[in-house]
Amino acid sequence: MNSITFCGKIKFDNIISYENFCKNREGISLLKHHCGNKNMTHYIHQDFSNFTISTEYAHSPKVNGKNSHSIFNGIHGEFTGEEIKECLEQHVLRVKRWKYEIDSMPDKKTEKILIERNFWQLIIDKIKRNKKCLQKKNQHVQ
Repeated sequence: MNSITFCGKIKFDNIISYENFCKNREGISLLKHHCGNKNMTHYIHQDFSNFTISTEYAHSPKVNGKNSHSIFNGIHGEFTGEEIKECLEQHVLRVKRWKYEIDSMPDKKTEKILIERNFWQLIIDKIKRNKKCLQKKNQHVQ
């Protein structure tokens, strides 16, 4: 299996996919500049009747317990170079939104820290309230 490396990776299902897609420098550039992340791998399959692209994003474990996600896009049947370009552009936009949503999920470690921080903040707030109540009671006594 051949691959093209930049900050991310493009891997091809077979030699036919590699030969067909490597001519598409514009598509490679689009993936490279807009989805180039060392944690992303793009898998491409292109033969005479199908074009599929899937992206896998490996990241630190999130709250939901997953440490990688995948997204898929493709064209089935006959297609032109313009349709491939349009498919790639749509895929890049989807990947950007999708990656943002994943990155905005808290990590497992962050979740634990947030719980601890909330616990201590709750105790501090309770102490402050009790202190205010005691001050009010002391004002009435004097």
